[in-house]
Amino acid sequence: MPKYGEWEIIERLGGGGQSDVFLARNPWRVREREKCLEGIRTALDGDKRAELATAIWTFARPDASGELGALKRYKIPPATSDSSPPPDSDEHEAVQRLKNELNALRENRIGLPKLLAYDEDERWIVTELFREGTLEDHIMKYRGNAVGALRAYRSLVATVALLHESGYVHRDIKPANVFFAKRSRVSLGRFRYRIHALQL
Repeated sequence: MPKYGEWEIIERLGGGGQSDVFLARNPWRVREREKCLEGIRTALDGDKRAELATAIWTFARPDASGELGALKRYKIPPATSDSSPPPDSDEHEAVQRLKNELNALRENRIGLPKLLAYDEDERWIVTELFREGTLEDHIMKYRGNAVGALRAYRSLVATVALLHESGYVHRDIKPANVFFAKRSRVSLGRFRYRIHALQL
């Protein structure tokens, strides 16, 4: 399986013109599975059935929510020490978008995904995974529930207001970019997610 840093890609979740997003397994779980493979080999060689069963079960068990993330790989060539994109190029603008997004996510703002890992030079980030999906996936979620809809909308507006106060604009707010978080909150999110610093 391909890796970014120590994060292991499981499958592609989606993407667009700027990036691709993948379901990824965190480094701790990757190491646990590697250790299980060693345990399986050792148990087979030594005819140790109990150890074999434990190693197989631990390797194959479903990943817990905390062991997964959404890895976003930007469609920008990796940084090199001898060259940087020209200031007026599309590539330069894409690099600036990546930097702005990282700056906003590093601040661990309420209403934005938690940043779990990143490599700016290699052009990827990992954020928390929202298993419930997006508003686009569940467009009728609040049908007949005006109070729930208003609570979710209020948390989204609060997030956007805080971003604007800090000089950021999302530029792509739509149901596909609104993720369901815990306790009926929504998170402004990941796929096609672009934050630009405001020029003040």
